[in-house]
Amino acid sequence: MNAADHVRLTPVLAAACAALALLLVALWAGLG
Repeated sequence: MNAADHVRLTPVLAAACAALALLLVALWAGLG
């Protein structure tokens, strides 16, 4: 993987992690 690919993928990865965290929190809040 070269630098350009890394720069392009980083925001996508960050967005995916944020979405996953939000989903987990929503699930936990719904169960709790």
